[in-house]
Amino acid sequence: MCAGVPVCMVTDMNCASALRVALREAGQRSPGVIALPVQCPDPEMGSLVSSILSDWESPDSGGAPVSHVLAVERAGPAADGRVYNMSKQDITCYNAPLHLLYGRHGSRHRVAIGDGGNELGMGLVPRNLLENVRHGTHIACDIPCETLVVSGVSNWGVWSLMGALAVLKKSWKPCLVESISEEVSLRVLKKTVAEGPAVDGVTGKRTFSVDGLPWQEHAKVLDEIRNIVSE
Repeated sequence: MCAGVPVCMVTDMNCASALRVALREAGQRSPGVIALPVQCPDPEMGSLVSSILSDWESPDSGGAPVSHVLAVERAGPAADGRVYNMSKQDITCYNAPLHLLYGRHGSRHRVAIGDGGNELGMGLVPRNLLENVRHGTHIACDIPCETLVVSGVSNWGVWSLMGALAVLKKSWKPCLVESISEEVSLRVLKKTVAEGPAVDGVTGKRTFSVDGLPWQEHAKVLDEIRNIVSE
């Protein structure tokens, strides 16, 4: 990636195409996208997860083991073991069980970004707080993390984390500020909708919006973050 930190992307086959398009449009060479199969249940999943975890501990390339695992807006199992979207629909069989990788943190620091309570990492949030979220106590993901970023829209949380890293790591600042760009983000959104294909997480439609909000609303937040970081 632009900061020179080796990265491995893990998703499932339903999301792999959109992820690859987003990486391309962001100007990033694909760091390697692992796409887990979506099958419910999958008798091969246990051995596949073990293989990935083993590689993270002792990379074949001879590089350093994976130190951090970041989950962004990734739905995870609730207390009953099922995965739900924010409308309380059971989507377990539409998602590969990435929580098997995320939950076994070992020596890895788990970071999570989410906005609805049903995402990996939200197990860190006290259950009573989720009573204020529609269907919150039912859909709440039960898997915690070490560092949690909660924002009104997960995209904002990602941009904010990038901005914070730009402030803390001066050598990373030029490439990160360049990435926190309205032009780049809009291009990624348009191409993932057109070619991913991707849909709005609230409306389920292929529109240039995120969580039901038009792009202009997101652009305002993005510009505010970029201005703060650029000072």
